[in-house]
Amino acid sequence: MSVPCFNLLSDCAGIVLAGGASRRMGIDKATAQLAGMSLVERVVRTIQSVVPRVVIVASRDQVFPCFNKDDSVEIVRDSHPESGPLAGLIDGMRQLAKGPQRTRVAFVSSCDTPLLVPNVVRFLIEVVLTQARDTEKMKPPALWAVPQIDGELQVLGAAYSLALLPILVQRFVDGHRDLVGLKNHALPIILTPDDLRQYDPLLESFFDADTPHDLARLEQRLLEIQAGIDTEKRLAADREKNRRLKTP
Repeated sequence: MSVPCFNLLSDCAGIVLAGGASRRMGIDKATAQLAGMSLVERVVRTIQSVVPRVVIVASRDQVFPCFNKDDSVEIVRDSHPESGPLAGLIDGMRQLAKGPQRTRVAFVSSCDTPLLVPNVVRFLIEVVLTQARDTEKMKPPALWAVPQIDGELQVLGAAYSLALLPILVQRFVDGHRDLVGLKNHALPIILTPDDLRQYDPLLESFFDADTPHDLARLEQRLLEIQAGIDTEKRLAADREKNRRLKTP
């Protein structure tokens, strides 16, 4: 069953990379449960509220029964297992290129950010769409919009034009496996925390679950959200906590 949604970005899609090794978690992160739902399902359902099509790039032995009856979710297998996010992104983009309808931009996510906010997904995609419209008369756009949080590019929480595919493939052929280095070949549109806070004040879209401790922390936050503890109260509590830590 797909998620009901409105005002879908019809020429856009989502790619979720789920095939990582999960060494620090100790179990498969994608299927780890958070309040009764797997991490990968939480991420996919959020992205589905913005775009009509989602591709999951999975390892060869991963199984996701929750998507068996969901025609809007496609599962492809890693063509180069344990070769990093660049290979996964290429697999996802190639799958999108097979569709009957042209996909212009894909939001790309890891499978372990269960507090991802739909408006962040929409905002990043629309940044790329807007830039593409401004430049497509001059040359085919090869653009990506990526948040920078605490000095690090959030490459698995970013939007990519599918026009980047040839550049990505060439980087892989040249022996590269990361996505951060793409900035040396295609200038990114970098979004600051202030750009994003209007949609996600706590930047919770970028909280990931690498360890069991992270998972417990995210579950506690999810319970707070479900209990109606609003963002302003949480921000105030965080500010007070930081003030006390700084007080001699």
